[in-house]
Amino acid sequence: MPHLLHIPAAEDKIKEITLQTLIKEVQTLKATCDALQNVVEELKCRCDTYETLSERNRQEILKIHGNRGTIDTNYNGEDFELA
Repeated sequence: MPHLLHIPAAEDKIKEITLQTLIKEVQTLKATCDALQNVVEELKCRCDTYETLSERNRQEILKIHGNRGTIDTNYNGEDFELA
């Protein structure tokens, strides 16, 4: 079996290509992470909005039932107070 010669220039070129590839992969991962972070923030905002709307609707329903005198705070024989 012939002895392979050590070629520093070729090894340096391979290292440089590997480094550049890794740098691009890290940049891609960072961009993906940033995009996902934006999605999470948007979902949090939507959740807060829906939570606020749900609470407003709950209060409006209680108000309507209270005005009509049709509200029932009893469930399975247990009375609950309105918040």
